[in-house]
Amino acid sequence: GIIGGALRGYSKRSRQNDLLGAATQQGIAIIEMLVTRKGDQVGGYELTPWAMVRFQGRLYKVPEAIDSEHLHDGQSARIAYRVGRSGTIYVDKVMPVTSATR
Repeated sequence: GIIGGALRGYSKRSRQNDLLGAATQQGIAIIEMLVTRKGDQVGGYELTPWAMVRFQGRLYKVPEAIDSEHLHDGQSARIAYRVGRSGTIYVDKVMPVTSATR
């Protein structure tokens, strides 16, 4: 509805403001759940692999899993994350520990 759309717009703007000038950092997290349906199409769109990881004791949804065929639940993985002005951590990508930085 109208309110949900307004909240999503506000949420996106506040996230962008929070991340203004935040540098990307690297860390090691544990993969709690990996969702890979490469090649699956939903309404003509290919689904991008994503994951839930545990980092510094908290769970984060990671919108992009790189080289997902080499990632497994319960395994350590490298993450790219940013810390917003508010102190909130935003994890952008997860990849195998041995993967080249992208």
